[in-house]
Amino acid sequence: MAKFSLLTAMEIFTNPHDLLIVIGQPKENGNYVFEICRGPGHDYKILLNTTPVFTKKEETVKKIGEILIVIQEVCKEELSDKKSVFHPIFEPIDLAKVLNTEIIEHIIKELENKSFINTCEIKVQ
Repeated sequence: MAKFSLLTAMEIFTNPHDLLIVIGQPKENGNYVFEICRGPGHDYKILLNTTPVFTKKEETVKKIGEILIVIQEVCKEELSDKKSVFHPIFEPIDLAKVLNTEIIEHIIKELENKSFINTCEIKVQ
């Protein structure tokens, strides 16, 4: 399954409007996969991808949501830890500009209807 570092989680968390999330279904076994990449400004750098283990698209979307929620929780905790190398030194992080619940819900809603979302195009207030 998907394994990733805290640095990767922070990159996703702090760039919620510069991600491409794609769900695919390779022909080999018919199971679903997903990939989370940075957006076009970063040449679609792959941050997280899976092997074809999901039997249904709905299961894939659910797992993406779970992973985004974990990223949100871990990164918020890490940023509040004054001993962390990620703790902001000069300014606190504006939680409205990072991966928040509203953005996660929008991503999941879009993925339920489509196979991809480019978060550069979403307008969440």
